[in-house]
Amino acid sequence: MHIQSPSDERWKQIYKNYVPVLYNYGCKIINDPAVVEDCIQDVFVELWENRTKMADIRCLKAYLFKILRRKIMAHLNHDKKQFLQKEYVRESDFKITFSFETMLIEKELLKDQKRSLKLALGTLTNRQREAIFLKFYEGHSYNEVADIMKLEKSAVYTLIYKAMSQLRNALKKSGLHATSELQILRIILFSFA
Repeated sequence: MHIQSPSDERWKQIYKNYVPVLYNYGCKIINDPAVVEDCIQDVFVELWENRTKMADIRCLKAYLFKILRRKIMAHLNHDKKQFLQKEYVRESDFKITFSFETMLIEKELLKDQKRSLKLALGTLTNRQREAIFLKFYEGHSYNEVADIMKLEKSAVYTLIYKAMSQLRNALKKSGLHATSELQILRIILFSFA
C-alpha cells in the first residue's frame, strides 16, 4: 500500500505513532538515549524534506527503521573515538522489553526455565537478536529486515535460521525441549528482557 504526502494532522499522527517504536529500536542499537533522540529528529526532518516522494514508500515503519539505523550508524562512524571510549554498542546491549501483559506471562514461568531461556538467548549474536527482534517482535517481513539491516534477504534467512537452530540446541542442552519453531518463537516472545 502506497502512502501519500501527509496533511498536518496526519503528520502529527505519524510522529506520535512512530516515535516510541523508533526510540525503543534505537536504544537497542546504541546505549545513548540522547543520540537516539537526535537521530529520530533527523529521521523526521529527512522525511519532511522528502515528503513529496512519500507515495513511493511501501511500508512507512520499515522505511523509518531503515533511516534511523542509517543515522545511528553514521553517528557512530563519525565519532569512532567516542564510540570506543563509551562502548556504545556491545553484544549484550540488544535487549528486548515487552508489554505489561507479556511480563505477567513471563513471571509465570518457573525460575529454572527462565534462567535456561536467558542462557539460550545469550548464545545468540547481536545481529541474530536484532534480526529476531525485527522479524518476530516488530513483525517486519524478511525483505524489510534485510533493508533495515542492510543485508541481502538470503543473509537474513540464514541469520534467523542459525539463531533458531542455536536456540533449539541450547534449550535441549538445558533440559527444555522446544522442538517446533512455534515453541521457540513463543520462548523468544516471552523471554527476552
